[in-house]
Amino acid sequence: MATLTRSNDMAILREDTLLLGAICLLRHDRIPTDLLYPPKELALPNIANFCYDAASYLSEDGDFIRDFDGAIELINIGLRAAAYGKHDIFVAHLLNTRGVVKELTYQYQKAEQALEKSVTIWMRILGHLHLQSNVTLMNLASVRAAQGDYVQALQLYKHVDLAIAWFTDHEKQFALFRLAVNVGRCFAAICCGRYAGVCKDLLRIRDGIPHGWRESEPYRRKIEYWIGNLSLADGNKLEKAETSYRLCLTTRYPHEGTKENALLTVACYYKLAAVEFELSRGDPYRYPAALQHVNMAINLAKKYKSQGYLGRALLLKEEIARSTPSTYFEEPPENIRSKVDAVEADLKQRLQKLPNERVVLGTPLEIFCHFIPWQVR
Repeated sequence: MATLTRSNDMAILREDTLLLGAICLLRHDRIPTDLLYPPKELALPNIANFCYDAASYLSEDGDFIRDFDGAIELINIGLRAAAYGKHDIFVAHLLNTRGVVKELTYQYQKAEQALEKSVTIWMRILGHLHLQSNVTLMNLASVRAAQGDYVQALQLYKHVDLAIAWFTDHEKQFALFRLAVNVGRCFAAICCGRYAGVCKDLLRIRDGIPHGWRESEPYRRKIEYWIGNLSLADGNKLEKAETSYRLCLTTRYPHEGTKENALLTVACYYKLAAVEFELSRGDPYRYPAALQHVNMAINLAKKYKSQGYLGRALLLKEEIARSTPSTYFEEPPENIRSKVDAVEADLKQRLQKLPNERVVLGTPLEIFCHFIPWQVR
């Protein structure tokens, strides 16, 4: 808990809200107790604005801060402050941030509720063609897709696609890249049969991303990964998928920088191992490569603290071990199964703390995938 006194808190807040925020955030302290229920004289729009900015910072992906509890705490403070007046814009921003944080913590139902409320406010204030309305719609579509509702997600993305014509050139660039990647993801997951057209669109978007933009290479890498997934969905074109996954792991693309980008590296090694395992059924010389890549996925999943991908990769390793000549394998399948069971038990306990989540507990894979962001499944 920060040691600032109430009088000092109020003085700092009146002088510079970001100063108080910086003190708390840099020291990883909770917000001072006296601000949890701010008095009316402090319930100004700048409090809600500060809480939105600070909560966004705490959940920032690029710096790996990811203080989700602190972010939610700030959001709740901001919402209480905004409640003293008609500060709907701040409420919409805060609810949008709450939805993003809840998605990042795999609380998809709560994320969906927050984002639906945010979208309603944005639509009422700014209309359905404004960038902010559509950014929140894309966040809502992401949550729907994370729960397997790919058709509903595509409907929301279609709405965004129609609105893009009204954006500024800079806004179009941001929206188009994100839209292209996520639409491709949905089509790959649905297995709808439009693979060639979607893949062609993804290639066009990938090659049209300008160099020098901060997000250029991460976006190209995401597109390349989902071209690989589309290849798997389109009749299990293993060699084509293998090419895409390998390209994602070359020095052409940065492998870290954000948690999602780091997990994409885990995903690429996992998918390469799965592809090589399938190809090894006709070419036993591929067994070592499959084993090497699944071990890379396991080690990186541990490094990035992704229990979902750790369980998923261990499950694949067990399958490889049961199908591979013992001369290629250093660990018996029974040992790997015990590790799978341990990860499954841990995640089941975590699920019990996430009420109202629509998760079928029938198979370990379903549990593991719940704890993997849908963008890198």
